[in-house]
Amino acid sequence: MADEGTVKEAAPLPSPGRPTRRLFGRVPAAGFASLLSGFLITLVIILGAVTLVLWLVYRPHKPRFYVEGAAVYQLNVTDGSVSSSMQFSVIVANPNRRLTVHYDRLVAFVRYRGEVITLVTPMANLYEGHRSFAVLSPMVGGNFVPLFPDAAGGLLADQAYGLVDLRLEIRGRIRWTTGFWKSSHYHLAAKCDLLLSVKQVATGGEVPLLGGQDCHVDV
Repeated sequence: MADEGTVKEAAPLPSPGRPTRRLFGRVPAAGFASLLSGFLITLVIILGAVTLVLWLVYRPHKPRFYVEGAAVYQLNVTDGSVSSSMQFSVIVANPNRRLTVHYDRLVAFVRYRGEVITLVTPMANLYEGHRSFAVLSPMVGGNFVPLFPDAAGGLLADQAYGLVDLRLEIRGRIRWTTGFWKSSHYHLAAKCDLLLSVKQVATGGEVPLLGGQDCHVDV
């Protein structure tokens, strides 16, 4: 039996400004943010590496255009205008080993000294498989297409000399595809600078190509 004279000391009350401890503490906010940022950085690195590998394996190469032949059936300059009829044989090659190529909205026309001297001729869509080639035979021309005086005079002088420097342009859209991937459509412009011998245009038909058969391709 406890002594009646003994007074028990009361346990001290917690300080109002001092938080009590919990059995299970929270994860610090700074630590969670560090884990999340590390995960995101790792994910970005992995996705970047996968994208780089796919690009190196499937990266598309531009097609190649090459003019194999030309025929001039008419090329007359009268009263500041030109009437013409020409046909070209153009080889289009797809150099890609894993990608097929689709061409659409193709058109062809001819320039002389920067001026368009024929009507714009539409062509059929084209499909090319891996490492294959196709032949285009655009027929271009037009009657009484207006010319500036300098161009008309220059074309007459070149005809009299027997050599005419023309540019065949083929424009349209291009898209690369593989089994699971399709690219967006891109603008295509093939510019073929040609030097034609036109001494025998009066008889019509094929004319010699004296230079510039390779075309510059912009995509």
